[in-house]
Amino acid sequence: MQFDLFDAGSNTILGAPTYREFKDRLIASNCTKCGLHAGRTQIVVDRGNPTAPVMVVGEGPGEKEDQQGLAFVGRAGQMFDQIMNAVGIDTNQDMFIANVVKCRPPENRTPEKDEVSTCMPYLIRQIGAIQPKVIVCLGSVAAQTLLSTNKGISRFRGE
Repeated sequence: MQFDLFDAGSNTILGAPTYREFKDRLIASNCTKCGLHAGRTQIVVDRGNPTAPVMVVGEGPGEKEDQQGLAFVGRAGQMFDQIMNAVGIDTNQDMFIANVVKCRPPENRTPEKDEVSTCMPYLIRQIGAIQPKVIVCLGSVAAQTLLSTNKGISRFRGE
């Protein structure tokens, strides 16, 4: 499914004057641009500090994220929080966390290319609004999406 940048609803969301308005409009839109909307409880936009210098991008929401409406709060997110906390980083204050897709894929499967391309303008809007100094990609989907490559994330080690 192609994201229509000339769609009035999309322009209303993407053209929001502030990040908070963008987020509120995206959630209120009840987006149905791809098939992921059919199985979600809610749109999961982000978690953390929108003024943080570090932005973390994951693949997509899991079950806990879908239930709570916050990015990266399930088991993997809790482990990530513990690891960051051990080195003095508070993920809610020192980072901004988002996902490539904003709705939970069924059974936590990998998002399909059309789902990723449908959500991509939202992620680009987030990056533009947050203007992080560093973007950390968690997993192949995030790395492949942001770097426009088919290389697996393990291929980037040492680069």
